[in-house]
Amino acid sequence: MLVFFRKSIVLALFFAVLLIMIGCSESEKKEVESSDKIADIKYKDWKSYSYNNLVLHYPQDYPLSDSIYSFATKYQTTIRNDCQFLRIQIPSDTVNIFLYNSIYQGKEMTGEIFPFVEGDRIHYWTGFEFGPTVMMYLIKDWSTYETKHEFIYHGILRVLDASGRNYHKITFDYIDSNKFIPLHQLAEDKKIDVNLELNRSGEAASFVDFIVYRYGIDALKALYESQMPFDSTVSGIFKMSVDSLESEWLDVIGKAIGKR
Repeated sequence: MLVFFRKSIVLALFFAVLLIMIGCSESEKKEVESSDKIADIKYKDWKSYSYNNLVLHYPQDYPLSDSIYSFATKYQTTIRNDCQFLRIQIPSDTVNIFLYNSIYQGKEMTGEIFPFVEGDRIHYWTGFEFGPTVMMYLIKDWSTYETKHEFIYHGILRVLDASGRNYHKITFDYIDSNKFIPLHQLAEDKKIDVNLELNRSGEAASFVDFIVYRYGIDALKALYESQMPFDSTVSGIFKMSVDSLESEWLDVIGKAIGKR
């Protein structure tokens, strides 16, 4: 089984247990007193909720305020799974997570269009998957490089996005519907964006997971950090052409989902 499927099983078991735990979770909730809230005038009327080293900040009228404990546990689980995937230590510093009501509120208060990360702050608004922002927060502890191969970056953000999607199956669905983007084209595609589309980033997630499963996280890191053209990078790391690597990728994931 590939890394993605093992992670999916872990998450499925976690959420099954979570449903049982939520009923008795009230005693574990801890509202942060106003004096302990983050010193930022924009958030002076917001509520805060502490869970281990996570602090979730949300508006008074946040529509999912009754689910804050569930959000906190999901964030903690996603952080743990992402760290395991990247082979890095789980951060012990405080992580501040700001939950906005909508895209409009998020853009109005931050000036940013999409959920983003700044320092120890994760800014997330309803309507997006929260998994990519968690990986944005952690990836700086994995590599200090700005990758030349953006599809690898977006694939890493997408692979454990907590959406429950099977990106290996989705990749083969693209093949069947003639929407598949060949690997050499994917590597040069500048339209890939985890916030805007699923086709390119979904394929990239499948490819990233394949690399980690077949060659290990160090190979993915070497691919991510290479400043050489993609074909030269693939030749140097994997000793094969891009087309050969693509064939191996599709063969491995095809066998994993019963397509080959």
